[in-house]
Amino acid sequence: MTPSSDAPPNSQNLHSDLILPNAGIPGPIPEDFDFDGRISLPDGITCFELPLAVCICKNVNIEEFNNTSILKTIAVKNTPVLRPNDLDIGRPLKPLYYYADDEVRDLTDSKALCALFAPLPATLLQEIVSGCAHLKQANDSDRHPSQNKDKEDNGSIRSKLLGR
Repeated sequence: MTPSSDAPPNSQNLHSDLILPNAGIPGPIPEDFDFDGRISLPDGITCFELPLAVCICKNVNIEEFNNTSILKTIAVKNTPVLRPNDLDIGRPLKPLYYYADDEVRDLTDSKALCALFAPLPATLLQEIVSGCAHLKQANDSDRHPSQNKDKEDNGSIRSKLLGR
């Protein structure tokens, strides 16, 4: 008696043909899979025609999506090598939208503007904090040029004492 074509498929065959949608390969994910390539952010999008508020809102959502995907990919990476056939990595990461230099400068100069657009994406907050630190350093240098000269002189003396 020959097997009927109506017979249920062997579950082993069913899973071996399954292409994981995010990894793009049949499961299970191999030990040498390029996980690091899947958690690297893609190049951003330059679209300065978007209003700043829209760009900020989109980037907040994209960062949340990317963080979820990265966490899932890392969890799969840390799963023992005998991974289930249907265990997939996180979804492909989305690119963030770039900000114009003057937009970042305006946000760096204005806490009120930052509060107006809150919540801000983490990448933008990093740029603002970095910009504020540079501004503070420049302002301190402008206010106290004699202190900076003293620091330079002390550094030179210290270097001379160390034989440099």
